Amino acid sequence: MSLFIRVVSLFCKDYEKAIEFWTNKIGMKLKFDSGNLPNSTFRWIELEFPNHETVFALKIVDQQIQDNEVVGPGHALATDNLEALYTQLSQNGVEFKELPNEVSYGKQAIFYDQDRFTHVIVQRIFKQ
Repeated sequence: MSLFIRVVSLFCKDYEKAIEFWTNKIGMKLKFDSGNLPNSTFRWIELEFPNHETVFALKIVDQQIQDNEVVGPGHALATDNLEALYTQLSQNGVEFKELPNEVSYGKQAIFYDQDRFTHVIVQRIFKQ
């Protein structure tokens, strides 16, 4: 028996802008969109990285969250080459709040999404 994370919620203010950002700038693929189904009353959107099972499910934030600063993400993206990924994402037009830098567990960078929510990318220096 195995246990793994299947879905991580990702807040956004507008579905279409979020889909455009995460697919065209970050490189995710649109896996599912219930908005394309007839008689759909609830929109469920899944974005995935190629060759991975975990997906981001887009969720519209309510006005209270929109009006307050988001302290930090509830997730971290990981890479084995932060400098190369930073270069690629910057060329795709992604704006970074924090450039790649050394931290106690390796390296990290923080970028803004289409709604100016922040997301962390880490590169660990140790093996688990």
